[in-house]
Amino acid sequence: MSLFNPRKRPPAEQQTFGSDDDAASLVRTRYQEGAKNLIGEARDYWLNHAFLHGHQWLYFSNEDQTLDEIHRDKKRVQATVNRLWPTTRTIMGQLMQRPLVFEVPPTDVSDTHIRGAKLSESLLRVLHNEHMWERTRESFNYAIWKGGTAALTTYWDEHAHPILEEAAPGESPISEGDTVEEHLNITQFVVEPGTRNPEFARWWIKAVAYPPDEVKARFQLKETPPADASAGMTPFQRKLISYDRWTSTETELTTVFTMYERPNHETPKGRVVVVVGDESIHDDEWPYPFKHRLNLVVGVETPKENRWTGDSVFTMARPVQVLLNVSWSSIAEHMKLAGNARLLLPMTTIDLQETITDLPGEVIPYNDALATKPAYLTPPQMPAWWMNMPDQLADQIDDILGSHDVSRGDAPPNIESGFGIQLLKESDSTPTTRMSKEVAGCFSRLATMVLEITEQEASKTKIDRKSVVQTPGQAAITINWNGEDMNGQTTAFVPEDAIIPRSRAAQMELAKDMLAVGMITSIGEFMAVAELPGQRDILAAVAPDIQKAREENALFGHGRQSIPRDFDDHQIHISEHNRYRKSVDYRLLSEEDQELIQKHIDAHVSLAAEELGRGRAAGAIDPALATAPNATDAPFVDPVSTPTGPGGPGPVGPGAVPLPPEGPIDPGQVSDDVLAQLNQLGGV
Repeated sequence: MSLFNPRKRPPAEQQTFGSDDDAASLVRTRYQEGAKNLIGEARDYWLNHAFLHGHQWLYFSNEDQTLDEIHRDKKRVQATVNRLWPTTRTIMGQLMQRPLVFEVPPTDVSDTHIRGAKLSESLLRVLHNEHMWERTRESFNYAIWKGGTAALTTYWDEHAHPILEEAAPGESPISEGDTVEEHLNITQFVVEPGTRNPEFARWWIKAVAYPPDEVKARFQLKETPPADASAGMTPFQRKLISYDRWTSTETELTTVFTMYERPNHETPKGRVVVVVGDESIHDDEWPYPFKHRLNLVVGVETPKENRWTGDSVFTMARPVQVLLNVSWSSIAEHMKLAGNARLLLPMTTIDLQETITDLPGEVIPYNDALATKPAYLTPPQMPAWWMNMPDQLADQIDDILGSHDVSRGDAPPNIESGFGIQLLKESDSTPTTRMSKEVAGCFSRLATMVLEITEQEASKTKIDRKSVVQTPGQAAITINWNGEDMNGQTTAFVPEDAIIPRSRAAQMELAKDMLAVGMITSIGEFMAVAELPGQRDILAAVAPDIQKAREENALFGHGRQSIPRDFDDHQIHISEHNRYRKSVDYRLLSEEDQELIQKHIDAHVSLAAEELGRGRAAGAIDPALATAPNATDAPFVDPVSTPTGPGGPGPVGPGAVPLPPEGPIDPGQVSDDVLAQLNQLGGV
C-alpha cells in the first residue's frame, strides 16, 4: 500500500472537486470533532511559533480563532528583544548533541535470531542515514518545544527505489519500496476525542497542507485541487506558513486529510482514507502488520494529568517575554524623549546659538550683566529598579526554560572549579534530560514500527536487497538481505544514556583518568572514551595501523581476506582483530570465515617472529646492525640488550630473547624459536 500512488481511487474522469461522498464526509466530521478538543493547544502552538520567530506584538481573537499582529503606532516604540530565540537554540543544541543509537535485542539465543537482530540494527543505521532521521528528530524537538505535543508517523511507499526505470506498456515498474517517516506538530493531526492513549486509539487523522500542483502530481489527479488550506487565513497566518516552508512569498496550499483507523469491532479490516477537497481519492484496508496500535507515536514536553496532550515551558515563558518587550519599549521611549542633554540659553543671547559649534573646549562669550551663563539641562535619572527590570525579566525567562549562563558556556561568579561547574551543568540540564528521554522513547517505538513494516513488505516482494551500512570510524559494510532474514527481530529501542547530553570536557577528564590507571592502553581506546571528533582522520594520521586493522575487520564481515604485510605493526593488528573476534559480528560468521581470520592472525604472528629473528641475527653479527633502519619500520633494537656474538654475554635489556650458547646463527631457526615462545604465551 502506498499513499503516493493509491491502489484504490475513483477513475480520473470521476475526480471532480465540489461533490461529496460518505468517506470524505466521515473524515471531515471526525477531524472537526478532534480539532474542537485541541483549540487551546493549537492556539498556544501558533503563539509560541510566532514568538520564537520574533513576532511578539500579537493578539489571538477567541471569536474568530485567528492570530494577527497588533497595529503599530509610529509614534510609539514597540521594541522586540527576543530572549526566547537564543535560549531555544541553546537547548536544541544540547538535545542534538549526540546522534541516535539503536539496539535490537534478540528474542532467542539461536543464531538465526541473533543474525536477524544484527540485521535489524544495521537496517536502522541505514535508515538513520538515508532518511535523515537526525533532521526529523530536530524538527520533532522543535514541534514538541513549541506545542507541548508532537507526533511521528510512518507508512510504506511501494514505488520507492525503482529497480527498472522503464516498464512494459500497461505494467508498473518494479520497485523495492521503502518506509517514509514524518513529524507532525499539534496542529497537523487529531485523534479520537476522549482517548487516554493516542497511540492505541481507534483512529487518527493527519491534515497536512501542500501546494495544489504537488497534490495533483502526487495523487495523479485529473484536476488541480482548490487551495482550501490558505483560503480562510489572515495575512499574518499566511506569513507564518511561508516561514515554515522556507519561502518569502505567501504560498497557496491545499489540505490533504488522511484517516488511519485500525481494525476494531465496527471496522474489522481497518481503513485508510485520503481526502482532497470533498472527494476521497483513496480508500483501502488497514495495511500494517500491527493491529493493536496505530501507526502513530506521540511525545509531550510536560505531561498533563488525564489528557494525552502536554504543555510546554515555552508557553509559561511567553507572558514574561511580553513584559520584557514592554519594559524595553518604555526605556527606549524615555531615552528618545528625555534622554538627551539640552543646552539652556537666555533669551537675550538668542543670537549666540548660531555661533555655537561642537568643537571641544570652545570659548563662548555671553553678557553677564544681562543674563546668566548658558548651561546644560541634565536628563532626569531613571530609578535603578526600572533600569534593572529587563535583566530581572531575562533571568526569569532563563529560570522557566532551564537555561542559564552555564548552559551558554559562561562560568557563574564565585564558581571556579571544574567540578563545581559540572555540578551546575548537570542541574541546569534537567529539562533537556526529561525531553531527551521522551524523544528516545518515541524513536524507539517508531523504529519498531518501521522494522515490522519493512519485514512484512520486503517478505512479499522476495527481492534480495542491498544496503550500505555506514559506521563512524570504520569502513562501510554492504549487506545483502530480504525480509525473511529479519526473522521477527523487530523490537528496537534507543538507549536513553546514549543520547542524553554529556559534557565533552567531562568525557575528556574520564579518558585521562582511565589512561592514568592503565585501563586505556591505545590511542584508539582513548579517542573512543573521550569522544573526540574526526576520529577516523586522527587515527589515519597518528595510528594508521589501528585504522587499517579496523578496515580489515570490516572486510572480514564480507568474507574477504586481507594479506598481512611485513610493514604492519603486528601487535596492533593482532589486538584489533582479537577485539573483533570477541564481538557478536564475529560469532555470526561462518566457520570458513572464522578460519580465514584465524589464519590471518597466524600470519601476523609469523611475520612478527621473523622480524624478531632478523633483529636477533643482525645483533649477533654486529650490535649496530640491530639499530639500523629497516623497510618494515619496526622498532630499533637496543644494542645494550643485544649479544655481541656466539657464546658472548646474553641480552640484558627487558624483553630480550636468550641466545643459544654456541654455534652459527640461523635466522629461520630463530624465528621458529620466537614463534614457539609466543604460542606458549597465548599470542595466537
